[in-house]
Amino acid sequence: MIAENLTTSSQSFSQLCSGRTAKLVLNRYATGDYKNTLKLWLNSGNTALNDNRQQEIEMKKVLRIAFSGFTLWLICFLIAVIVWPLHASQFMLFKSIMIVSGSVSGMWLLARHFKKVRNDYVKEGIIVGGIWFIVNIGLDLIVLVAILKSPLVEYLISPGIGYLCIPAMCIGVGYAISNNRKTNLD
Repeated sequence: MIAENLTTSSQSFSQLCSGRTAKLVLNRYATGDYKNTLKLWLNSGNTALNDNRQQEIEMKKVLRIAFSGFTLWLICFLIAVIVWPLHASQFMLFKSIMIVSGSVSGMWLLARHFKKVRNDYVKEGIIVGGIWFIVNIGLDLIVLVAILKSPLVEYLISPGIGYLCIPAMCIGVGYAISNNRKTNLD
């Protein structure tokens, strides 16, 4: 009975597990170890389902990070629209306001993000910094370069290079939290 169920479910089995687990299950089945084969097969199905759930969780996490990157860009964009008259008359003041507003809103979003993180802080900082960097550069290229016709070279020289602060701050915060956790554990 067990062997028949395992045989009739071979297509489901191949969809649920692959690689090393599949070979192990098939080897046990071939040697007649049906009881352990069934246990291994059932566990491999659970692992595959857990893997799918884990992938779903990871995708939601990436989308949440991308949305917070968009929020960072939108906050800075709205502030830039408000203080835009300063751009022509007092460019350095305009630039300072943009740097401070980006730093403050970025740190606020980063602090909110790291409240949910329990380990791998540096890795998390790299991931968040990379995604935020890509989102912000991408949105700027769409809005400033493509729509507002800002010259690409001029964009890359001024705000483009400034966006390197995003991954630097995210990785730095991840590193600081990691060191703080290690110090508190010692």
